[in-house]
Amino acid sequence: MKTIRQYLKSRTINFSLLLGVAGAVQANFEQIHALIPAKYYGLALMVIGVVVAALRVVTTTAVKDK
Repeated sequence: MKTIRQYLKSRTINFSLLLGVAGAVQANFEQIHALIPAKYYGLALMVIGVVVAALRVVTTTAVKDK
């Protein structure tokens, strides 16, 4: 069975956690909406997709092996 420590060694999992926190902050604090204009939301999502793909490419071991 995988432990939390094993999962936290994964860059992909850590990035996913960061995205979750960023989403929660963005949804709960109106001031954040002014930081990224609406016209850049699509670009931001594309960058996130590229980062996730890059993390997957550099991942060489399974979480269970960490």
